[in-house]
Amino acid sequence: MAATIEKTQLRLEYDNGMKDGKQAIQARTYSNLKNNATDEGLKSASTAIGTLSKKDILNTKKIVTSKIE
Repeated sequence: MAATIEKTQLRLEYDNGMKDGKQAIQARTYSNLKNNATDEGLKSASTAIGTLSKKDILNTKKIVTSKIE
């Protein structure tokens, strides 16, 4: 079986404070990334975006959607 990458996304999860004793997370997803984007490149982008934000970034996630043939 071969898998073909259809899309790659970057998901940033921000610290949105505490609610009812649990960590609240606000997420933003960036689409239309190059399918060959590296983890290091996405982490660098996350760090750059984080410097522009008032909220701290808790998690940086790479979401890859593949078609299995």
